[in-house]
Amino acid sequence: MKCPNCGTDNPGGKLVCRSCGRRLRGGPQPGGAVWHTEEELMPRLRADMRRLGVVTAVVLAIGLTLGFLTR
Repeated sequence: MKCPNCGTDNPGGKLVCRSCGRRLRGGPQPGGAVWHTEEELMPRLRADMRRLGVVTAVVLAIGLTLGFLTR
């Protein structure tokens, strides 16, 4: 999908432009952007939240391990 703001080509599943950060989908935008329902976006949000949880757990585990090793 081409960004209506900067013209950067983005992969089809992107929600925001990888160059300028403008939303590509989900709202009224020039160029006929596609509307997506909550049911279509929720699985992606859940997957993102799972990834965030895993990264948070790993960072906490590394921080605690380093904290105990430096005592």
